[in-house]
Amino acid sequence: MNWELITALIFYIALGLIIYFNRRKVQILDKIFITYRWEKGVKYIKKIAGFGTIIFRIISAISIPVAVFFMFFGVQMLFQSAMTIAASPVPKAGISVVIPGVRLPGSDLYVPFWYGIISIIIIAIVHELSHGIVSVAEGVKLKSTGVGLLLIFPVAFVEPDNDSLKKSSRLSRIKVYCAGSFANILVAVLMGYLAINIVGPIIDSQVDYTNVIIQSAMPDLPAALAGVPNNSYLEKINNETITNVTEFYNALTRINPGENITLVANGTNYYLTATQNPDNASMPYLGVFVEQGWKYKDSFKNVPELLLMIPFFLYNLFIWVSNLNFSVGIFNLIPIWITDGGKVLSEILSIFLKDKLLFYVINYIFLAVLSLILFNFFGPQIMSLVNFALT
Repeated sequence: MNWELITALIFYIALGLIIYFNRRKVQILDKIFITYRWEKGVKYIKKIAGFGTIIFRIISAISIPVAVFFMFFGVQMLFQSAMTIAASPVPKAGISVVIPGVRLPGSDLYVPFWYGIISIIIIAIVHELSHGIVSVAEGVKLKSTGVGLLLIFPVAFVEPDNDSLKKSSRLSRIKVYCAGSFANILVAVLMGYLAINIVGPIIDSQVDYTNVIIQSAMPDLPAALAGVPNNSYLEKINNETITNVTEFYNALTRINPGENITLVANGTNYYLTATQNPDNASMPYLGVFVEQGWKYKDSFKNVPELLLMIPFFLYNLFIWVSNLNFSVGIFNLIPIWITDGGKVLSEILSIFLKDKLLFYVINYIFLAVLSLILFNFFGPQIMSLVNFALT
């Protein structure tokens, strides 16, 4: 029984009922955005900002160089990924749409439903709350706050008064724009630290790591072509015994792309030829999703399993919250028309450029970055067409 699917359906049915019974208080915008405005939210944000206005102004000033750094970092990562796609014989997309509980065809990324939903809720609240707090600290009026659904994704929003924002100083506007992504990156660092340094050691004290499980073999790649079954136990690679994921990746470092290897899974020998890793052409690629197998230590056998699973749940949750906060924070700083990064870059360039020149420069930059984003999405298909045309 697929409990994840069942609980996901229950979640959306409950959400639908909440929207139905509050239908007079919700708005539907552009047929895809359901909003519920929460007027008291403005009062709470003002109270929070009032506890440490000077502190929030200092932190928001620190956020500017951090945001600018990650703006360039994000563009650099897009460029490097685009170069990898162009050079790889088996390219894969550098950017993937994330839908909790859904594995999209051709994507390596799968986000379990509840980890994804909780992460999205945290991302939205942290991001928008930070925008609101810094707005108030900088003297920018807020019109409203609220929650909603964008298609199937939970969202939150804080709506500054546009006239008040325009009348504020350039520095204040930049602080407001940087606040959300800066907060997401801070949450990512905090959650990563908690997972690795607090929860991880608790898990290590409970279990013995036993084997590596090949969760699935991706179609048309070496492992699948050799017939390696899904959910099989990996035992050896080239006579090298594999008992944990670290040993698996260490074994891969001793293999070259194009090399013939023997893989033992469930007691059966499989013969395959490693291909190039789409992310690093010098590394081999087998086309498998692997996970660590484990068992509880004997000293924990009498402990209720529900209690033992709590650290595992927290570890996975913290890791997903960290990864998704970081990814969303960085992507929102990439300079295009709709992102906070685009607004930050426009404000900074307006110091040096005026009117018409600023318009052309900023739009050329946005267009170039958008081209990188689209190539990271559709590059594999584009390169397949190019290679087909050249052969």
